[in-house]
Amino acid sequence: MKLPHVRRLSIVSILIGASVSAGNCYSQENQHQLMIKVDQKSSGPFAGQRGSLCLRVYASGRITLSEWSTAAGSTVDKAGKETRSETTVNLEYSFPREDLYRMSELEEFLTSKAVQKLPATFARPHRPVDFFETSEIQITHPSGRSKKISVPEYYAASLVERTKYPSVLLILMDQLARLEDEVTEKGKPAEPSADCALRE
Repeated sequence: MKLPHVRRLSIVSILIGASVSAGNCYSQENQHQLMIKVDQKSSGPFAGQRGSLCLRVYASGRITLSEWSTAAGSTVDKAGKETRSETTVNLEYSFPREDLYRMSELEEFLTSKAVQKLPATFARPHRPVDFFETSEIQITHPSGRSKKISVPEYYAASLVERTKYPSVLLILMDQLARLEDEVTEKGKPAEPSADCALRE
């Protein structure tokens, strides 16, 4: 979801200080297991303007991205009916073999104590005025255990407001943004994930 925000932190490594064991904990049979799923919803800043995003990252290195949005402006026909154009994008990308180490690094980060200790819900950084946005994140551990995190208005937060977030959350959101950018740049058209409900 291309929201109006600045989301680059210039982080060299997401694994500095992570107290986890090395190696990929996903077994060969579980390489198609979902590692992380992200569902974002937004509305505004113009009346009737909405958007949504589904990002899915699998242990095999496969990433799927689906985005839907409505235009800021609308048109009215001769009958007085108002319509608003819509845009839908469905992409898929798989890391090449030489880059699969990134899945192991991502897994180490997601299963680290720092991430697992993040609260399930974060407070809004400010009272929304004309733009509302929320990110729902679900991290699936190799054992099948899952952790959910809800972060409202994160991408609308100012740099000062973001200083109130735990650093590990900033790193997590930055990594998700990087994965989104990668599949947007390199992905190919594909069918949307079965559990992705863009227009709800």
